[in-house]
Amino acid sequence: MYQLTYYVVVAGTTLLFLFNAPLLNLIGWPYTTGGGSIVTKIHPSFYLFLIGAGVSLFFGQRRSWSVVRTPRFLIFLLATFILLGRAIFITMAGKNEGELSAILDTFLTPALLIVCFSVISAPDLGKIGLALRVFFVFNSLMGLVERVVGFRFIPSFLDKFTSQDRAAAMLGHPLNAALLTGTLIVYLATGTQTKTRPGIRVAEILLHALAMFAYGGRSALVFTAAVVLLSSVITRQSAGGPRIGMAQRLMPLLIIAAGVFLVFLPIPFIDATLDRFTNDKGSSQTRDGAMQVLSMLDMDQLLTGINVTQRTTFLTFVNSPAGFEVSWIALTVTYGLLATIPMMLALPTLLFGTARNLDRSAFYIAVLFMIVTVGSLSLGSKSLLLSQALVMMFALTQRGDTLERRTAFRRGPEVREPMLPPSTS
Repeated sequence: MYQLTYYVVVAGTTLLFLFNAPLLNLIGWPYTTGGGSIVTKIHPSFYLFLIGAGVSLFFGQRRSWSVVRTPRFLIFLLATFILLGRAIFITMAGKNEGELSAILDTFLTPALLIVCFSVISAPDLGKIGLALRVFFVFNSLMGLVERVVGFRFIPSFLDKFTSQDRAAAMLGHPLNAALLTGTLIVYLATGTQTKTRPGIRVAEILLHALAMFAYGGRSALVFTAAVVLLSSVITRQSAGGPRIGMAQRLMPLLIIAAGVFLVFLPIPFIDATLDRFTNDKGSSQTRDGAMQVLSMLDMDQLLTGINVTQRTTFLTFVNSPAGFEVSWIALTVTYGLLATIPMMLALPTLLFGTARNLDRSAFYIAVLFMIVTVGSLSLGSKSLLLSQALVMMFALTQRGDTLERRTAFRRGPEVREPMLPPSTS
């Protein structure tokens, strides 16, 4: 049964990173377009991770059950079901506006994914991690080519709302590409478990940093640099973690220096991205408008959300047709504050609680994710971002002592210590 779970995880991960929403629409899977049944509105990876989680739990693998019983997972699962219950109520009321599939993809898929990854052995995690790094090299190269030629190879329905000269590569949207690429940079800069030579790591980071300018995600660009710089200041060794050497402490500073060097290169798309800090073409106004919408809702609307017609009216009013550009406001407007607050508490609990059992880079990945997703639609709509970020955390940031336990577990059933032991986080 382990091999089945592993193959499901590999297939699900492949779908997560290669088959974004625009590509699914393009190949005839009406994921975000009109028509099709509810089945086609859910990302294909959901079905694979559902099978994988079912196999892991049904056949009683102790690691999967130990993960399910952790307080942070139970809190996250409860928050997910609260949102799901609200979405089901909206659907049963005859207002099938996509809310149900959004919760399944954005929040339930990550929960299933966590169960699946909890049983994957150290060597197999290493293979997935290496594949992710190779993918991001090709993705960054694709993004650079897109920016140079001036159009995206995979057209998106959002092109009518966003600037098409910003690259998106295989990740569907410029902001998604910027955040996930920044996540990889944070890992390469702060990870203590990677055995890659420093020169190769620096080369990867330079490529990805250049690609981030091609994507044009300002928040991801700024906070990736800030988090990397923070990691050079916080050098306290975690309990049971490896010693942080001088080279590891200097790596973030070298990366910041390289980033400054890139800024001064005479490359047009770098200048265009820097210009967006002073002329964002109304992007900041849409975020201010999202805040304004909250003040316009009465108490009942604030607590329970508003329907799609009302949301469209408000979006037109604040000149943000693509959606509310603040994720938690988008969730509040759709599902109501009563259903959103539990997830506002559960998500950081899950991410930071999980990071405690991984390499130090996982903590910085969680910090970057929580900050950047606030200032975009991201989790406020149907999104794969949380699933993708968790895959990167599990596949890339395993701690040395955790890897040893995983390897021992894979050899036989006598090892009982779980990857994610129960905690009060």
